[in-house]
Amino acid sequence: MTLMLDSAVLMWWQFNSPRLSAGARAALDAAQVLHVSPVSVWELAIKAGIGKLPVEAEFWPALTARLRSAPFALVDISLEDAISAGFLPRHHGDPFDRLIAAQAMARGFSLVSPDAAFDAYAIERVW
Repeated sequence: MTLMLDSAVLMWWQFNSPRLSAGARAALDAAQVLHVSPVSVWELAIKAGIGKLPVEAEFWPALTARLRSAPFALVDISLEDAISAGFLPRHHGDPFDRLIAAQAMARGFSLVSPDAAFDAYAIERVW
């Protein structure tokens, strides 16, 4: 199983949060590679910028360093991803999450996410 993390899981993984389910934690621990879209980092930065995500300034360099090392692999956002996300049914109202869904679908990745709205798309959700 090849995994991609949604934005919440990325944040929770970074802080070793108890909010991760046992199933998600087991899948993450067993994975050799954890794929992350830059759109997840963008979403977290927007939330921090508007005060919905209280993190210290040191969080960003630490997250950047972590994402540039194993087991993480950044997933490039292609033109095809952008187009596919734009045409996905609006099962999920968040455009960030639709882009993550489009990327996971195009690459055959399973998506680690607590968000059941992803179940309406042709991707396996791990939680």
